[in-house]
Amino acid sequence: MVTQMSDAKSNRGLVLAAPGELELREKDRPAPGHGEVLLEVIACGLCGTDAHAVRSKTAANVVLGTTLGHEIVGSAIDHGPGVPDDVVGQRFVVLPNIRCEQCNPCREGLVNLCDNFVHIGSLRDGGIGEYVTVPLPYLVPVPAQTPDRVAALAEPLGCALNGIQEGGWKPGDSALIMGAGPIGLLFTAVAKLSDVHPIIVSEPSPTRRALAQTVGADVIIDPMASDPVEATRDATNGGATVTVDSVGHQLRTGILSARKGGRVLLFGLDNRPLTLEESGEIVLRGLSILGIFISRNTLPRAVSLLSKHAEAFSPIVTDVYPLSDWTSAFDRLLSGGADGKILVQPDRKPNGATAI
Repeated sequence: MVTQMSDAKSNRGLVLAAPGELELREKDRPAPGHGEVLLEVIACGLCGTDAHAVRSKTAANVVLGTTLGHEIVGSAIDHGPGVPDDVVGQRFVVLPNIRCEQCNPCREGLVNLCDNFVHIGSLRDGGIGEYVTVPLPYLVPVPAQTPDRVAALAEPLGCALNGIQEGGWKPGDSALIMGAGPIGLLFTAVAKLSDVHPIIVSEPSPTRRALAQTVGADVIIDPMASDPVEATRDATNGGATVTVDSVGHQLRTGILSARKGGRVLLFGLDNRPLTLEESGEIVLRGLSILGIFISRNTLPRAVSLLSKHAEAFSPIVTDVYPLSDWTSAFDRLLSGGADGKILVQPDRKPNGATAI
């Protein structure tokens, strides 16, 4: 994972060259097709799916040679036929999951569950590079007052908002959020803005616990030192209205920490075997178990929230690297060393842009 090309010309992108191997590669600057917009990338967030693409020995779900990255904010500099001229000069964030519109989930409005997704950043070129083309319907404009670093959170925030929408959070509800990585922090920040109380966060990393408190957690639990189930029941007088597993292996804790009639949101993905020894608890206490996958018509709301409450979300971005130092960015990602979101920014900035 250490190959790097030099003498970059007009367009560079970080590609999965082979299973487990990344390469900063020269590509032709993409030309937008019909209905497409050419973005000059401002920044792209790194995600757990990018880490999985590197760790996978089979490169499953990634076309080799594809530029990675799907959490994109960019400036439109050109467009293809069928796109109005006034898009040029606008900033956009990207919905990276291009659906087929033909399968049963698409026809039923389950737009986050398409059977034939073409994912930007794994099946077509993404945003850990200098330029990317995106179909116009998959772009959401960014208000002028939104900082670039905050706008880069829109795609993962849209995913978190899908979970909050499905979970039915409302003021006065209580919440347990398991994990204070970027997704857990986004859930925490939105819970605070939604007047959820108390907001309980369980996280083994002391620096991530501190960051969770910064963005709104009321109760912080170190699961290595105390039982999060007991702590949650004590803080909520019996159990949380909603529990969120943002890491993928905390189902048991989520079930046992939920109140009667509560909801358990499963967001994180994990390869460990799933057991349901507590299935009786689900039945006897009338719990709802909800799987949350990507965003569902929630990206525009994410952009609006980031615009109105940039100061609440800004602390979640903790690391910004230039594209030329992608090795440090991915070492940070793969080691779990970053407390919050990692962004990669092209060395050549769009006109008028500065480091973020």
